[in-house]
Amino acid sequence: MVYGDGDGVVFTNLAQDLTVVCHELTHAVVQYTAGLRYFKESGALNEGFADIMGASADIFNHTNCIYENQWQIGYQCYADGALRYMNNPTQDGASYDYYPERYTGILDNGGVHLNSGIANLAYVLAAQGGVHPRQKTVFWVQGVGLAKAEQIFYAALSQYMLRTSDFLGTRFATELAAEKLYTKTEVLSISKAWAAVGVGAEPAPPKPPPSPSPSPSPSPSASPAPLARPGQSPKRMH
Repeated sequence: MVYGDGDGVVFTNLAQDLTVVCHELTHAVVQYTAGLRYFKESGALNEGFADIMGASADIFNHTNCIYENQWQIGYQCYADGALRYMNNPTQDGASYDYYPERYTGILDNGGVHLNSGIANLAYVLAAQGGVHPRQKTVFWVQGVGLAKAEQIFYAALSQYMLRTSDFLGTRFATELAAEKLYTKTEVLSISKAWAAVGVGAEPAPPKPPPSPSPSPSPSPSASPAPLARPGQSPKRMH
């Protein structure tokens, strides 16, 4: 693989940035798993998964501790901050982070970079919890932790996603992966993370077990109808 050495003004050596290196390597992983085509929503997911694994590798390299540039792509090689901010995608001035407002034009292969922030933010919320940074939705997500989020998203990519998977299909794939790997708690967190970025509806809370029905009380014996006196008709209820 060949990486640019930068111009010393806008970019420094790109090979020094683990998020960039692992981002590019993940494109190979995507190619040999789901094979997401590089166009529109599937292309945005292709870019999103590359960011997701690139950032996760960088966090792992920091022994999973929280640090200043966590969830930033390209922060070690880009002079003006970072190329993308996964926990707040619109901070770069171009990315989208809410599916109903996604880019739908023809530039950027139909928004493969512009819309990758939708998947990026869903992953961050799934991993560490929280709310949409711009309060586009009211969902609060209980994070499952980075280790589980990595396993869920990789299982979805490698086992349940297709070349033409879109955002909603990816939500279903990650829910299925969470169900296979963990419990209903993790499935709910994944569902809420996607709902928080506008992909799909709010997940229904689990229903409580039905209360046992009380035993019916015995009905009192019916009183016999009064006998009619000779020459009278029996009384009737009106």
